[in-house]
Amino acid sequence: MKLKQFRHEILNDPDAKIALEKAVEIKKSKYPEITEEKIVDMILGPIAYHESDKTLDPMITQGGSGYARGVYQFEPPSMNHAIVRSKRYFEEGKEPAWIKKIDSNDDYDATKLTLGQQSAMLIYDLLGKTGADIGMVTNGNIGITQFWRQFHWAGKDAQLGNKLETFKEHKAMYQKEYNSSNLNRVRHVKEVPPNFK
Repeated sequence: MKLKQFRHEILNDPDAKIALEKAVEIKKSKYPEITEEKIVDMILGPIAYHESDKTLDPMITQGGSGYARGVYQFEPPSMNHAIVRSKRYFEEGKEPAWIKKIDSNDDYDATKLTLGQQSAMLIYDLLGKTGADIGMVTNGNIGITQFWRQFHWAGKDAQLGNKLETFKEHKAMYQKEYNSSNLNRVRHVKEVPPNFK
């Protein structure tokens, strides 16, 4: 999937839209510059680009013996935690049907969710993690590489060096595709193009 399509789908998906609106509502008083577009462009996009090995495919599965699934490569334990965090943003019993359905699924397979639902799940997950302040990324105080490493990556420490280098390479490719797709021209005029630290 092309980055422009990925961005368009998330920004126009009803489930992702609810999560993005909640994130902006929660963070706006501390970070007045935060927008739904910045969350997609500066957090979701770079993470998805890396985790999906540049494919942005919501149906991707981890190769080899891995069991991560979806565009953000949720592993079952991480998916379970993300579901718990997601449910906190809704009144008990009033969670969206897709959260209830995936919660009742024993294999916690993110590919059973749409791209918008996977994106919403990641937003709720990050909002619910202690210390994972998405506003720090959108205002440029912390780079996406550090944020990804601290709050999304679930690998072994021995693999961290190689994974960080790969993330940085993917981030550079993401930025190049972002700029060449003229996405900076579809942003609101008052916004500053994202800072890809």
